[in-house]
Amino acid sequence: MSETAVNVISFISEKYVYFEYIPACVGTFLNVFHLIILSQKSMRTSSINAVMIGIAICDFLNNSEFRIQNHET
Repeated sequence: MSETAVNVISFISEKYVYFEYIPACVGTFLNVFHLIILSQKSMRTSSINAVMIGIAICDFLNNSEFRIQNHET
């Protein structure tokens, strides 16, 4: 690839990170409420709710990791 193409792709990807930060913050905040609701004793009886708890945990960790990773740079 030419140096110009690399510079354009680099510029776009750096700007894209800032637009991704806001949904990651909102997603982390909302997943806390999902985890609170899904971890209630009455919600832990169904296997589908157990899968939803796992998905909420994965989403929370993924969004948190994205926020931490981009906060350091």
